[in-house]
Amino acid sequence: MENEIFTLDYKDQNLKIDRYDVGGQAFFRISFPGPEPVLTILRAVNFNGAKFWTSMPEGKQKLAEEIGILIEQFYRSKK
Repeated sequence: MENEIFTLDYKDQNLKIDRYDVGGQAFFRISFPGPEPVLTILRAVNFNGAKFWTSMPEGKQKLAEEIGILIEQFYRSKK
């Protein structure tokens, strides 16, 4: 899939999402309105094989999970 840009609503904010595919892995760069820094998240797999959303760098796990669910819903709605 080529890089794409889309928007999502999250807690009354309009987020700009940039998708980048690197080495078969999709990364999502989230731009928030205002001064909040950009967040990069991706779907990872733990040692048990379970998929989960995580942030890069680490430290924004809860936010990565919440926005990751919205990204999943966005892609499911396109099918």
